[in-house]
Amino acid sequence: MEFLPVFPLNIVVFPGNPTNLHIFEPRYKYLIKECVANKFTFGIPFVKDNQVLEFGTEIEVVEIVKTYENGNMDIRTKAKRIFKIMEVIKSVPDRPYMGAVVAWQKSDHNPDERIRPKIEMLFNRFYEVLNLKPKKEPDFENRDWSVYEIANQVGLSQEQEYQLLQYEQEVERQQYIYHHLIEIIRITEQTEALKEKIKLNGHFQNLKPPF
Repeated sequence: MEFLPVFPLNIVVFPGNPTNLHIFEPRYKYLIKECVANKFTFGIPFVKDNQVLEFGTEIEVVEIVKTYENGNMDIRTKAKRIFKIMEVIKSVPDRPYMGAVVAWQKSDHNPDERIRPKIEMLFNRFYEVLNLKPKKEPDFENRDWSVYEIANQVGLSQEQEYQLLQYEQEVERQQYIYHHLIEIIRITEQTEALKEKIKLNGHFQNLKPPF
């Protein structure tokens, strides 16, 4: 276990994923400056209903993109390890921000190679049904590929994202995303079919009698 400064937010951040943040609160401007100067990381635990939940992700500041006249900052970050909060420290001595004593999650990244192509097929089908392109094309051919790379692009709710964050095994995460994609494709296809049916209402239809 070790101490980690924390920046509680209403977002779930997955390891390896980049996140852009606008920093405007004085205590967190102080935190970011300290992280950059001393080359240390901070944590983003998930906040729900104004409560700091126990799981979160370690964050590295990659770049301060812009500093405004009032000291606000736009920063680029990259998520690293998942942690579990053992104790919240609301008042850190001589610091304006919060902290926590955390334990690092033991994460296994050994995938099931049999399910990966199924996830790829479902991911592509999902975006075909939506008639959209994903914000970032996944590199499914990369041996180090993880479901974390698509977790923010498959329509998970925040509660589902937080659930995914807690799984220690990549196989568990694959199964979760696989079953989620099956269900959300089913719902999306039904919704699109309903839209088409609604479009026909009020229009002249060329219908063939059944007999």
